[in-house]
Amino acid sequence: MPLFCKWCGAQISPDSRFCEECGHAKDPNTDVNSGCQAIPLLELHEGLLGAGRALAVMEVFPGELRIYRLPDYFTAEVEDLRNRLDNAWLQNVENLRDGKEAVVSWDWCSEPLLSAVAECRSDLVQGLIVMRTEEIISVVIEQIQSDTAWDLMTISSTSKKCIFDLTGPVAWHAVKVLRAVLGERVRYEEG
Repeated sequence: MPLFCKWCGAQISPDSRFCEECGHAKDPNTDVNSGCQAIPLLELHEGLLGAGRALAVMEVFPGELRIYRLPDYFTAEVEDLRNRLDNAWLQNVENLRDGKEAVVSWDWCSEPLLSAVAECRSDLVQGLIVMRTEEIISVVIEQIQSDTAWDLMTISSTSKKCIFDLTGPVAWHAVKVLRAVLGERVRYEEG
């Protein structure tokens, strides 16, 4: 079973004691199936020029990515998560720390939004987008402004392109989770 860095998501060679990508010590308990494999993406751009927006959550599996479009009754959970993430991000920046610190200690598995999605997953099948991981060409997450917590994620596959708005902490969680499955096809670009 391959090992992946719990900090940046890069694969770690079996004989290495440290991640070659970010330098953190190897955690032997971290593999592709550990931790929270769900990503609260917040907004999916759809339609002509991305004018349509839909709340969305992604689940990552070795064989596929599942993107659930969320109905409007999830708005409160999404707004609550967005506010908490923004506050955590801004607090780190105000304290002259790297904003990425906000994601390191975040307990994604216990997020109310992700718990709510798990509870009513069967109701969300109508809004489901499935992307096979072998068809994904690249995932680029780009910081759109240095003074904001918002990032843009573009997933390009052989059959479609999906674009999402997400907050900085979600972006770093997404990088970690997606790199564990897609490896070097995932890039983060600071603006």
